[in-house]
Amino acid sequence: MKTALLTLAAMAFSFSAFAGEMQGTVKEVNKEMKSITLEDGMSAMANDAMVLDGVMAGDKVMIMTDDNKMVTEVKKM
Repeated sequence: MKTALLTLAAMAFSFSAFAGEMQGTVKEVNKEMKSITLEDGMSAMANDAMVLDGVMAGDKVMIMTDDNKMVTEVKKM
């Protein structure tokens, strides 16, 4: 029983780095504000503007966010 609980706790901790994701088409990237807005109106901010390098309006993307809803990665689809 103790081993099962420790395994579950370890799994929960390992998945916390990617707390959420959004998919859509980029409407706007504001590197000064470190934000990205999708055509459906959803938006997110990044801690580091470099995460948004190479992302442009019209790109179809998957955006991964952390527990604080901050962008950790943007993948073009």
